[in-house]
Amino acid sequence: MDELFRRYLEALGKTEWMPPEHLRDYQQGLLRQLVRHAHSQIPFYTKRLDCLLAAGGEIDLQRWEEVPILTRTEAMAHSAEMRAGELPAALGTIADHKTSGSDGAPVFFTVNSLARFAYNGALTRLALWHGADPGRPLAQIRIYRQDVVPRYPQGQTTKSWSWADPDTDVFGLDMRTPVADQIEWLLRHKAPYLMTLPSNALALAYAASPEIAKELGFETIFSISETILPGARQFIADKLGAKLVGIYSCEEVGYVATECPVAEHYHICSEMTFVEIVDDAGLPVAPGQPGRVLVAGLYNYAT
Repeated sequence: MDELFRRYLEALGKTEWMPPEHLRDYQQGLLRQLVRHAHSQIPFYTKRLDCLLAAGGEIDLQRWEEVPILTRTEAMAHSAEMRAGELPAALGTIADHKTSGSDGAPVFFTVNSLARFAYNGALTRLALWHGADPGRPLAQIRIYRQDVVPRYPQGQTTKSWSWADPDTDVFGLDMRTPVADQIEWLLRHKAPYLMTLPSNALALAYAASPEIAKELGFETIFSISETILPGARQFIADKLGAKLVGIYSCEEVGYVATECPVAEHYHICSEMTFVEIVDDAGLPVAPGQPGRVLVAGLYNYAT
C-alpha cells in the first residue's frame, strides 16, 4: 500500500470517532482553505465569496449562509469561469469530467487528483467497514461516461478499485448490456464484490437461479447512483446471498455519505464533503426534517 494512502486511512480511522465539535473544527479548517483558494484563484467566486472575508484576510464562516447557493443553471453557464487554470503540485493533476445529464444537459467540470485520492479513501473505508478485502477482485456494471465504454462480451479489465492494493483486478461492463449477458459475463469474471445500481442488482437477483447465484458467489454489492428501494436488501440477500451496501455520491463532489455497518443509517463523509440540509429559503432544517441537500467538495480545487 502506498504510504501516503495508508496514513490517510489511518487519519480517517481517527476522524470518524471524533466528537462532533472536533470534527466540525477539522472540517471548517478544510473549508477555509478552499474558500481562500476559490476567492483568489477562481474568477466566478471572487465577488461571490467577498462576504466571508474578515479583517486581516481571515475567513468568517459565521456568514456562510450569505453565500448564494450555486444552481445547476449557473454551473452550466459559467463552467469555464469556475475552473482553475493551474494548481500547486501538491493538489495533483487536473482531469475533465461530466455528469450524467439525468436532469437535463450534462455539467462539465474538472477534478484534481487529490480529490480523487480522498474519494478512494471513502470507498476503501466503507469496504473495510463491511468486511470487504481491497486485495480481492471487484466487478463494475454501470454507465461509463469517460474513455472507452466496455461492451459485452469482452468488457474491460483494469487494476486497483482501492488504492490500498494497486494490483487487484477490476472488471468493467456497460450496464446497458442485457441481464442474461451480464450474468454470463460475471460467470467468466469471478469477483466476490460487485458495484452497480440497485435496480440492476435487483434485475440480476430476479434472473439468477439458485445454482447460478451460488456460482456467482457475491459477498458484497456496492450500490450506487439510485435510492435503494424498501425490501431490496433482503431480496438480494435471499436471492444472491450478498449484502447490499449503499453509497450516496455525486460525480461533482464525490462521496457524500456511506452506509453504516452496524445500524440502518448513513455516515456523512465529513472529512471530504460539507453537507447541509436546507429549506426553500436556504436555511438549515431541524434534525429529522426533510430538505434540499447542498454539498461542497472540500478537496476539489480544480472546479
